[in-house]
Amino acid sequence: MKRISYILLSMAFAVAALAGCSKEEAEETYLRIERSDVDFSAAGGTGEILISTNAASVSAVSGKDWLTITSENTESVLFSVAESEDEFSRVASVTITAGGVSQEVTVSQMGVIFDIGADMISDLSLAPEGETLTIPYSTNSGTPQVTLSDNSWLTAEVDSENIILTAGRNNSKEERTVSVTIAAGWKTLELTVSQARIYYFLQESFSFSKDAVTGYEIEPTESLSGIGWTVSSDSDWITAEKTSGGNLSFTLASNESGATRSGKINVTDESGSALTSIEIRQGVWNYDYFLGQWTLYSNDELGPVRAVFQENVPGESYTMLIEDSMLGAFPLYVTYDSSTASLNLKAQYVSLLEGLIPGYYFWWCATYGEYVTWAEEAGMDMVYNMDDKNPELVCESDGEYGEDITGFSLYVFSSQQASSSNVVGYWSLFTSMTKLTR
Repeated sequence: MKRISYILLSMAFAVAALAGCSKEEAEETYLRIERSDVDFSAAGGTGEILISTNAASVSAVSGKDWLTITSENTESVLFSVAESEDEFSRVASVTITAGGVSQEVTVSQMGVIFDIGADMISDLSLAPEGETLTIPYSTNSGTPQVTLSDNSWLTAEVDSENIILTAGRNNSKEERTVSVTIAAGWKTLELTVSQARIYYFLQESFSFSKDAVTGYEIEPTESLSGIGWTVSSDSDWITAEKTSGGNLSFTLASNESGATRSGKINVTDESGSALTSIEIRQGVWNYDYFLGQWTLYSNDELGPVRAVFQENVPGESYTMLIEDSMLGAFPLYVTYDSSTASLNLKAQYVSLLEGLIPGYYFWWCATYGEYVTWAEEAGMDMVYNMDDKNPELVCESDGEYGEDITGFSLYVFSSQQASSSNVVGYWSLFTSMTKLTR
């Protein structure tokens, strides 16, 4: 009996010893973060979290939709971070679980930083002859997006450091503009890029009388230097050529059509691309056209009066007779400019009236506001309106005096030398001359 008890007791100790040995040898589950990518720029990217664990499997969960788990195993967790378009930084947590043990890793992503050359932020102007403009930038985001409101004449390219805008020659005969929008994430810049037109000739529009024109030359600007160019005409009454000296020369036939006509001289480069054009207008008028009777209008109490242009120096000047109730008419000297189809009338001493009334000397004085001047540079142009059916000579200040001349008055002085001290008074007023019609 004692032996049995001893055996049972021995077995009990053995079982207890075995049980103690199992608790000491059983290993607890562990999960350790060995290394992780936790800081990202706004451009985003891929990251890796290295782990060590004795668990058989691992799972990982992202706390934000912009961070995506792409792979998970007992050695690492791989993830991707989307590009941020936000101004401010953001964070997301990655929770890794292995055998009931969890660890959390916090991932940070910066907001978008976009810097562009400080002197480039204002509106930009490109050279008329064409230019390439490089705008430096820096960003922690992806490549900026450039949008043009009109991409017909400006091109935009973007590399890793610069935005490159390129424009060719502006042959459009007018300034052109385009809005440029540059976007990097949340940040958007808007610029206005302009390009002035290029002038190949300082004057590109000409008006001529009906008379024939031979060998009229115009000199090109420096913008045509180094460019091979040719000329042609769209009208059989215009002959154009490039001279040996590099000027443009044209000849016009006499206009016997009975109506004003227009034509163009086209200037092209060696490839046939249009550079510019010269507008030619040839009227039915010439020096003789303005001879004869017209009606002069002014905003004065006299109302419309007759005015007659008589030949003075053929092709250069006229004698203009203005109707007067007491004098019958008084004569004035008027010059003629065929290139502008205009006549010019200045303040002047009316010598042909000298002695008509003893002690009276007549001056045709220019008026401006409530004032008059006998300064002989003060005058008005009478410009032909180019309307064959309703011809008018429109009166306007010629700009050669310091004030805007609006009309004239016939003044009387007590001596031929006009001065404020010997003025007798006015004879007739045309202080607001508007036009002459026929």
